Amino acid sequence: MLLFAGTFIVGVPGQRALLAEPPPSTAAAAADVRAGDRVIGVDGEPVGSWQELRWRVVRAQGNDRIALSLVRDNLDREPIRRELSIAGLGTDDWEGNPLSALGLRADLGAPIVDQVLPGKPAERAGLVNGDRILAVDGRPMRSPSDVASLTNAHPGETLTYRVQRGGTTLEVPVNVESAEQNGRRIGLAGVRLRIDPDVAERSAVVVRYGLGESLVQGFRKTWELSAFTVRMLGRIVTGDASLKNISGPLTMADIAGQSAQAGTLVFVSYLALISISLGVLNLLPVPLLDGGHLLYYLAEIIKGSPVSDRAFEVGQRIGMAMLAVLMALALFNDVSRLF
Repeated sequence: MLLFAGTFIVGVPGQRALLAEPPPSTAAAAADVRAGDRVIGVDGEPVGSWQELRWRVVRAQGNDRIALSLVRDNLDREPIRRELSIAGLGTDDWEGNPLSALGLRADLGAPIVDQVLPGKPAERAGLVNGDRILAVDGRPMRSPSDVASLTNAHPGETLTYRVQRGGTTLEVPVNVESAEQNGRRIGLAGVRLRIDPDVAERSAVVVRYGLGESLVQGFRKTWELSAFTVRMLGRIVTGDASLKNISGPLTMADIAGQSAQAGTLVFVSYLALISISLGVLNLLPVPLLDGGHLLYYLAEIIKGSPVSDRAFEVGQRIGMAMLAVLMALALFNDVSRLF
């Protein structure tokens, strides 16, 4: 119902899935995706925003390919189709930014330096607030994530930032700092970036449906989230997905705070996501959960009599042990992310 109300009453704000030039040697470049292409569908499913594009790609995890429907320069009468191979994406790619790994980059214009952190490489190099980052080591930058991805990939190295300051273009060498994050070394420049407000306004979109379609989309999204949760749990059990995907109350509280700062609609959408996830977990056939009670009822129907007290007691102990292990793992992942 929350998903239905959001899409009908106020809509879902986002940004158009307008793509920048994909880096060489990526799946998008190999499929002839070009700068200015706008994604309107993935595997036959409509895409109205960048957020929907990310969701459709994440849902395709485990497949070999995805098919994009693109509008090029808004001149083509019929969308063009491009198939991207996703079989080569590893666990780190899916846990990080699979769109970036595929070469699908948002075109948000050259990012602007919003804050230079004191004592960091960017300050020592001479970057100042208001600088517009045009390129890094010759690669055009079209969003803050472009700068972050390239900088993170070169810890301890020197990168040349081409910036526009007023009417002047400068080449600024930045000695990237090396730091450890989630068990791997990344590069940090020490800047906070923002999007050009004019570009953000032009790319903004609100996905809104009518009354009937909102109801359909609400039920559909609930089903998709439920099925995706079950599928991811299965992949974790079989070892196809990392245990790091399991989060606990600390991460949930952190994301809740971030979503609350992003706005009421984002916070309510996050609450809907948590409600669906907890509902699916509660229906798993594990003793102590509602799904475990349903399992007992099923056994009673098949057996023709209630399960024995001994079987019930053993089941409760097994369920308690499973939940304890799951909670311990979730808390361990939370603490690892924080520290």
